[in-house]
Amino acid sequence: MKVTYMIEDKQYSFTQESQTHLKYFSTALSNSQGDVATFGIQKNNSKFQGVSISKKETSEMFKILDEFLISNKVKEVVITPFSTKRIGESEFSDEFFLGPTGGCIYTFENSQQEIYLDLDCHKYGDFDEWGRDYSTFEENGILYLTYTKKSETKEDYTLYFGLDISKLSYKLKKEWIQKEYAYSKEREYSGDRYIYRLLALSEYSGKVICGMGFSQKEVHDQIELLRDHEDELKGFDLEISKETTPKTFFEMPLSEEVDIAYKLSSQRMYTFLNKDFNSPNLIIKNGCYAGFPWFTQVWSRDDLIASRGFIELGEHGLVKEKLFSYLNALDEATGLLPILSTKGAFSSPDACFWLAKRIDDFIYSLGERGELSQHLSKSQSATIYKKLSSAFSRIITNNWDPKMELLKVKPGDSWMDTIELYYPLDIQVQLLSFVSTLIDLSVINHKEETQRYLDLEYSLKEKIRSTYLRDGNLHNNPEGNEVTSNTFLAYYLAPNLFYRSEWESIFDKALRELKTSWGGISTLSKYHPEFIGEYSGENNVSYHRGDSWFWINNIAAIAMHDLNEKKYRKEIGKIISSSTTDILKMGTLGFGSEVSSSKNQLAQGAHAQLWSSSTYIELVHKVYNIQK
Repeated sequence: MKVTYMIEDKQYSFTQESQTHLKYFSTALSNSQGDVATFGIQKNNSKFQGVSISKKETSEMFKILDEFLISNKVKEVVITPFSTKRIGESEFSDEFFLGPTGGCIYTFENSQQEIYLDLDCHKYGDFDEWGRDYSTFEENGILYLTYTKKSETKEDYTLYFGLDISKLSYKLKKEWIQKEYAYSKEREYSGDRYIYRLLALSEYSGKVICGMGFSQKEVHDQIELLRDHEDELKGFDLEISKETTPKTFFEMPLSEEVDIAYKLSSQRMYTFLNKDFNSPNLIIKNGCYAGFPWFTQVWSRDDLIASRGFIELGEHGLVKEKLFSYLNALDEATGLLPILSTKGAFSSPDACFWLAKRIDDFIYSLGERGELSQHLSKSQSATIYKKLSSAFSRIITNNWDPKMELLKVKPGDSWMDTIELYYPLDIQVQLLSFVSTLIDLSVINHKEETQRYLDLEYSLKEKIRSTYLRDGNLHNNPEGNEVTSNTFLAYYLAPNLFYRSEWESIFDKALRELKTSWGGISTLSKYHPEFIGEYSGENNVSYHRGDSWFWINNIAAIAMHDLNEKKYRKEIGKIISSSTTDILKMGTLGFGSEVSSSKNQLAQGAHAQLWSSSTYIELVHKVYNIQK
């Protein structure tokens, strides 16, 4: 299959012949309303794919449209920032456009077989097959459909869909069809589901204008806007895509593939972004979805890690608003941040630590540009220090283990959240990084606590060194022998934890245990008895016990480049190559995947992951020396 990416006046094409990779191919689009459209190429391979809309009042997601199912074999797919086009045999083609304010337009040409419009209305995660009621009616040239989910005693929720039928040739089907979703089945998630086939498009060529929402009026208004202003809306999206294409220059030349993958990753950061969200249920402004086709929530940890990508892209106003939203969300009693950026969500310390790290990065970036005073007033700097120092005190009071002289957390508080860990390495190093940020802020704000934080930094550094470094390896636990990819994350967060010569020795040993044949970094040493070399799917057994995470791979390359670029040039090059290949030629086209098996490189987990795109941008800037 041929794949073509269109970026402004450039295009890049390649042919993917591997059936192993083709079966995972998909596309993803979003709009400022928080609606997301993800589709397989020939057909959907995950039951999470389709068009999902966001209910802003509650920040909940609801799937409406499953897919436009075609019989024609797809030979080529063309990807733009705002549409996807399929080209098949006998000059068949179709194109999907997601409206910037809701709804969609589907056009098709030279179709010699029926195209089915399939619906699968439900609230995110609600795969209960019972109590699903679809009904249709026509009004003023629009075919409306209402979907009501019913329980034994009440109606749970109602969704609306509609399409302009005034010039459309179709056959109503209104039948239940059983589908099998290959990737869902492969992940050991139930792969079968009955969906509702609304109609078959019977014309040779045509245009389908759809609306979807939470009221008939909303659907009507979307259809009317798309019908009357299609060209203007597409022009608007085109201008947005131009604005989000980075105009950066590098001291070292980028290969064509790295250049395209970098531009795609930069644009895709805005695909994850929910900039227009003003829901009272949300506590964060400018939050980003964590991934597609699932993870369509704003996870604080992921969002804050990925905010570095927006810093790299010079989006300081956007980042500032995001960081201050998180500052204001810090719990005054615990110092923690919610895991999800919605009211009532459970909290953890690592999001707070990432907040401190990204504030430090934000200030450093502005300082490098000579723009600190333009973006951050003295009073705002004082507010940052006050809130972070207060959060630090609360976290120490509630979580410090005086016997271990370490921070004790709950299982799930580390990013390796499928493992039962109470004193994980990454949390201790994040705490150390937090202290370093407080030192910087106390100096900027002329506070007397600087020496106290310096003393704490020294003692915590010594404790981490003596507890986690054993036999030349940096271990993930105070006890046991677990060499993990957190070794590289530790350097990224606290490069002064060891001398550079010590770090090189640690990296050398870690690479012997963690490096994969294709260039990735496994989460756990391949010599550990619990290591799993192949992705295990929904059960998450391999998740942090062998899978290779693309965001961590990028972080590892950043760390190696910073430590000794010449020595680790080969490893850095293989990570850049594998991450670039993943973005361009695997999974959701143009996006970085969540994970791959350590054994062989594949797009696995969620096929479009926020922090994979963000850390790729940071990596390219680091390695190719962006001109500032």
